[in-house]
Amino acid sequence: TKGPAKKLLKKPASVIIASADSTGAIPLVSKLSPGQAAYHFLAGYQDGKFLPAFSRGPSPLDPLALAIALLSHLKNNEISSFLINVNSGGKHITGEEIIRLASVTLSDKAPEGKTGIVDSKVRDLKGKYRSFLSSKFQELPEEFTF
Repeated sequence: TKGPAKKLLKKPASVIIASADSTGAIPLVSKLSPGQAAYHFLAGYQDGKFLPAFSRGPSPLDPLALAIALLSHLKNNEISSFLINVNSGGKHITGEEIIRLASVTLSDKAPEGKTGIVDSKVRDLKGKYRSFLSSKFQELPEEFTF
């Protein structure tokens, strides 16, 4: 492929997934494994509701197949993925702040998430994710985790 179309086909350096969580269960910025990125993508969590992209209307694409393709693409191409909480501490962050966080995140200066910490907020949110996704899909890949 030549010309402008060639630039459109480049693989991304990173993938950033935005979510909204005012409970504090999701940190402001978290680095995700490919399985976590696919899981958050599939759920589409937005402050107490699950609004995945695939629910916006009828689509010929199977959402689980799309999430599995995302997982595969992230793994095979070693693409970093991050989760940004756009409703940190109950306060919506601005578009400028999202851009700043994305820049910091992509420069590998992102703060580490709460990995390993399991408090009641995190446990409750994990349960909500599990309940929502199990109601939509019979079986998820083993790598799909919170």
